[in-house]
Amino acid sequence: MAKKQTRHLYKFFGEKAKVSAEEKEQKVKEYQEKLRNITFPNGGQLRDYQAEGISWILSNHVNSHSSILADEMGLGKTLQTAVYINVLATTLNKRGPYLIVAPLSTVQHWQREFLTWTGLNTIIYHGSAADREYIREYEFAFECDRPEQTGLEQAYLSKVHDSKSPKWSRTWMVQVVVTTPEIIVSDDFAELRAVPWEVMVVDEAHKVKNFNSKLATCMRSNRFHYNRSLLLTGTPIQNNIGELWTLMNYKDITEAINPGIKCQKDTSRKN
Repeated sequence: MAKKQTRHLYKFFGEKAKVSAEEKEQKVKEYQEKLRNITFPNGGQLRDYQAEGISWILSNHVNSHSSILADEMGLGKTLQTAVYINVLATTLNKRGPYLIVAPLSTVQHWQREFLTWTGLNTIIYHGSAADREYIREYEFAFECDRPEQTGLEQAYLSKVHDSKSPKWSRTWMVQVVVTTPEIIVSDDFAELRAVPWEVMVVDEAHKVKNFNSKLATCMRSNRFHYNRSLLLTGTPIQNNIGELWTLMNYKDITEAINPGIKCQKDTSRKN
């Protein structure tokens, strides 16, 4: 079913789809109208520009590209992200998990948007060391997948699934994890990088424009795995090639825009 839905989306979102430009445009408009007509669990509906933004992100996803969504503040980037991820999870059968990296002041808002607009299991990964340990042990994995014990220096989440089991059986109980940049650059990075994320979303992505910052370095680590990335920013991209390159240097964004350029990943063995 998921493959069928993916093929259906590719018929009009696909870069190599065998349809005319006029037919493709008509199909995209029909899909956007379909999104606008959906009544979500909280009774809300999408505005025109939000449906357009979601269809654009989905188009990139179907074509194996990541995205930068640079809307002005207050236009619903959080909502668009939640609906985009919900489509992946419910229509394309991409259960997750999904990682949201957002400022501490917004994490509750992120969780609230997911809980009210979707039915996805969404948690906040923050708090004291004891709080985070509890979350790792009881909110990430199903009880049957939780390891009874780990080595002294081993990350708990790295032992959640048997490495010899088939990938289709390695299902996580949590679907969306909301955390902060401060957690990413802490010792918890060793735990979070053990999870194969479907999509990594970075809110206020302009804050990682420094290529050499610890946060940017962690996110480029070749030991940190995510299939797609979505960068959100309400700040216009300045005319600075270095900062622009840093924003585009996550996973495949640069290659998506210019296939002749490969994105640089940090291949160091440091934690």
